Amino acid sequence: MDSLLAYISIAVFLVIAELVYFRIADKCNIIDKPNERSSHKTIVLRGGGIIFTIGLWIWSIMFGFHYPWLLAGVTLAAGISFVDDIHSLPDSLRLVVQFTAMFLVFQEIGLLHWDMYGRVFTSNADTDNIGESKYGFRGRILLDSCHYRSVSIQLV
Repeated sequence: MDSLLAYISIAVFLVIAELVYFRIADKCNIIDKPNERSSHKTIVLRGGGIIFTIGLWIWSIMFGFHYPWLLAGVTLAAGISFVDDIHSLPDSLRLVVQFTAMFLVFQEIGLLHWDMYGRVFTSNADTDNIGESKYGFRGRILLDSCHYRSVSIQLV
């Protein structure tokens, strides 16, 4: 019952925060005017998605910071998108920040196994001729990654 009350309180707070943000965005002229490539026909407010990040932060504060890399990645992606909604940023900057955010999320969900990548880059170092190895470069990467997965499964 306490967690249900907490969820309802968070939802009410976020709806109020969204409505307050809409007023601020309207006064500060944070809008998107439709053009020939737009999917909307009327002027819409920009930047409202930042409320999802605020919700994630509230959840983390209330229930513990169990997913720090995810929180950092989402905050980074949402932050750069919010700033881009307010004034245009270079594509290269957004790309670098979004890839960084992606890697932070990958770290959180366990897709980045740094010792596996070390073996991938040095997988053919023990052969005399890389092109004449028994399985070739791609086969060796596959075998190394399968070996890594089997070892990690046995440890769990």
